[in-house]
Amino acid sequence: MHGTVFVQGHQFVAPLTDLIMPLQEYFPCGIDTWVYLDEHERKELILERDGHVCQISGEHGEVHEIIARGGAGLMALAPWNMITITRANHNLQHAGKSKILKFDPLDMKDGLHVEMNDRQMQKNRMYFYSTTPPGAVNLAFKYREMLESFVKASVANLWVAAKAISWLKDNDGHTLLGSSSFNSMMAEMGLSTAFADPLRRTYSKAKELGVLEHALDLHPDRAGKIIRQVEPEKVDEVLTEAKGLPSKRDFDKLLDENKKPRTQSNRKYFVINGSDKKLVEAPNIQGIVGDIIVDGTVKRDVNNEVKE
Repeated sequence: MHGTVFVQGHQFVAPLTDLIMPLQEYFPCGIDTWVYLDEHERKELILERDGHVCQISGEHGEVHEIIARGGAGLMALAPWNMITITRANHNLQHAGKSKILKFDPLDMKDGLHVEMNDRQMQKNRMYFYSTTPPGAVNLAFKYREMLESFVKASVANLWVAAKAISWLKDNDGHTLLGSSSFNSMMAEMGLSTAFADPLRRTYSKAKELGVLEHALDLHPDRAGKIIRQVEPEKVDEVLTEAKGLPSKRDFDKLLDENKKPRTQSNRKYFVINGSDKKLVEAPNIQGIVGDIIVDGTVKRDVNNEVKE
């Protein structure tokens, strides 16, 4: 009998070769349900997995056990040891004229190797490579759900961290805990100021503006951008709208549409107007009367003409 493997305490015939995923991922209904199914029920699930068609020719097929059952019984009825093929291909297998060398129902790039009359079949001649295996699609959905759950939990944890960092900063937590400084305390926990400061500022500002409830629905990075770049009276509205925009492109568009108008920062100019001398702050020299000295050079004469 071929070698065996244990999956969550249950024994099965070992795969032909190494599989790309952990063995438990190959059970369509989960290992805990699979072990209680009879032969007919298991084969029905394999037919569904393979779309009821031969993975070699694409014709209507039936379930074939790659490694003969022999004395293995139901141990041979493992998902990686069961494949849908035509009756003709089944007969060729038993006659020794065809042989499945490798089968991994979740490996869409290199999951099926078949030898026919002592020559390995090309991938472009096998149905398996012409379509997406339903099992792989199901697994993709599963992992996407897992990732979405992880992201949601990560966002929630970041806000918990933001709350903790804000309290410790506002209440001199480092002094209470015997650290030399707040930054030192963060470093002791493996947190950099580049991580801690933006979180703290976003949390504190959201709390100050009374928009914390809606900010918590977003990643702190996005909430921080809205809080910094949108007029205070519109922040809550934009936070609410941003919740339904998962894509970065849509979020950036929303942010651009609601950004505060840019204000030009003032520069300081030393102005001589007759005998009067004073320091003036203005966006630029246009509209200022008198000789203006910038960096020690007169930029405009008494006739108010700008000099190059």
